[in-house]
Amino acid sequence: MGWLSSILEELLSLFVDDGYLALAVVAWVALMWLLSGQLQQVHGSGLILFLGLAGLLVESARRRAARR
Repeated sequence: MGWLSSILEELLSLFVDDGYLALAVVAWVALMWLLSGQLQQVHGSGLILFLGLAGLLVESARRRAARR
């Protein structure tokens, strides 16, 4: 069974390099979806989504650089 878990782990790592980033992106998109009713009246709600995702990406890159 060890070889199967090894294959699954390798397959997952093809799509998800940084688990924190993946989880944070899903949480941010879910939060924006939940707040979409209130954000319909806000001009620039797409900008809020973009800035949040860009901030998560920058933070992930900063943490990765600090590890090296």
